[in-house]
Amino acid sequence: MPPSRRNRSISLIRSSPDGSLASLIHKVSGREALDGPGNQLWLYPDVPREWEGWELDASYRSGGERLLATSMPERLPGRLEQAVRARYDAQGSQVVQTYVLRHGSARLEIRSAVQWRGRRLLLRAQTPLNVRSATASFETAFGTVARSTHSNTSWDAAQFEVPGHRFADLSEADFGVSLLTSSKYGYSAKGNVLGLSLLRGPLMPDPSADAGDHVFTYALYPHAGDWRNGTVPEAHDLNAPLRAFYSGAAGNGTPAARLLSVGHPALRLSALKLGEDDKSVILRVYDAHGTRGQLKPEGLGTRNWSRVNLLEEPEAGELSFTPYRVLSLKAGPPDEALE
Repeated sequence: MPPSRRNRSISLIRSSPDGSLASLIHKVSGREALDGPGNQLWLYPDVPREWEGWELDASYRSGGERLLATSMPERLPGRLEQAVRARYDAQGSQVVQTYVLRHGSARLEIRSAVQWRGRRLLLRAQTPLNVRSATASFETAFGTVARSTHSNTSWDAAQFEVPGHRFADLSEADFGVSLLTSSKYGYSAKGNVLGLSLLRGPLMPDPSADAGDHVFTYALYPHAGDWRNGTVPEAHDLNAPLRAFYSGAAGNGTPAARLLSVGHPALRLSALKLGEDDKSVILRVYDAHGTRGQLKPEGLGTRNWSRVNLLEEPEAGELSFTPYRVLSLKAGPPDEALE
């Protein structure tokens, strides 16, 4: 699947007849991101000893079968997107996955549509990476958590399935790969293999749990350095993409103008809202990289920002931040800020 010549990150993608990824090469470094077939789909028996609707047993990994495409993957026409579609049969459930590389994109999206009928079965995607690290990083609320990729202790072994928010990442000092998701939050990271749980079919407490049609997307994002080099904004874009629409009114603003800037690449917007008790504007940001620096908000027609706490009460101190800190700021009313 040849990419766009203007693609920022990926220079070569090849799919296999069995539906998996044969190659994923990072454009800047020329490095192969995979250490074996990528995006392998596996179907496992899933019968936990208790709390069937909530838990997984580590023993599920002792069984299972890898799914192979039922026919040769087909290349789809398109100029702004290069896409290849593969179809699978998962013991009566139909799985259709489309690899999509958009013009100018830095990530490979895997868009999935599943007619799920599996009972007491677990569907997972697993990708062996050309990366070695003792820990993997997982996004959590306003930060990240590092977890071991080995099973040296009972605590390590218990992390055969771990929670995460929008991404999991495996990185060396100069290269890594992030697994991004918009709706699936059960990960695994053992050795050099990143995995994601896609669907289950428990019988208790609901014998038809999750049965039906599902549409979801996850993505692979190879990058230089570690996850701080673009993973957070890529994960945000996957979850909240910029959408274009037609407006009946003619725009008269400056195209290059920014509505709001916070002044540091590690800071991410958490909320922009009206005050609870007055007509002020409340800005809430957090440090996503585990670093520190100065917050310099600009935009909305005002620079009159002051610190407040989460209850929007005045708080003394400079506009500085420390690792993973959540900061709330307050400015004048919207009619003043936007004039």
